[in-house]
Amino acid sequence: MKIAVVEDNEEYAKTLGEYVQKYSSENNLDIAVVYFPNGERFLEEYKSDFDIIFMDIEMPMMDGITSSSKVREMDSECIIIFVSNFMKYAIKGYSVNALDFLTKPLDYNIFKNTMAKAVHRLNMKHHQSLTLQNGGETYRLDINEIVYIEVYKHRVIYHTTTAEYDVRGSLQESEKQLPPDQFIRCNSGTIVNLKYVTGIGKDSLIVLKRELSISRSKKKDVLNALTRYIG
Repeated sequence: MKIAVVEDNEEYAKTLGEYVQKYSSENNLDIAVVYFPNGERFLEEYKSDFDIIFMDIEMPMMDGITSSSKVREMDSECIIIFVSNFMKYAIKGYSVNALDFLTKPLDYNIFKNTMAKAVHRLNMKHHQSLTLQNGGETYRLDINEIVYIEVYKHRVIYHTTTAEYDVRGSLQESEKQLPPDQFIRCNSGTIVNLKYVTGIGKDSLIVLKRELSISRSKKKDVLNALTRYIG
């Protein structure tokens, strides 16, 4: 994943970069960040290879709204997230189909929720389905039909609404391909689709009719993820 930070304030640019790296580390994502001091420089060097753009609004030479409008002339797919001191600009984000609006001073908890939405949109665009290889056979799974995934003796088992698929691989690689606001690791060996959680016990999730354990270290993350998913 490639992210552009377009920000004339060095401290805010640094903070955004640190937040991206923290989110990357927490979610096992490979993210490259490129910094630009203003919208004009960004457009001069722009190539349609950025997945996400964090765009300050009030900048010298060219403001973020104008810069984003010019980006949209070249790229209708990249995700734009505005960053500003002033909420009055938020409504203008609709004109360039911005995903979200972050207000300064920045807060990591708000930032990571916005990043989760952005990553989910990217996953929906690129990973509506998973392609699994098992020997000479190929399986294509609809992500929304995956109930949970578990690892067993170096095998990854995908439990779907209709069947089970047993393939070689790692849970970490599987996790990278799934939308983080829909799937959560409930213990070291299991990833759950929050869509199919039907109940919660003291130390377990009820996923359809199956009880899956929640490790102590994952409990807070699981509860927070479930709360966000339910809304």
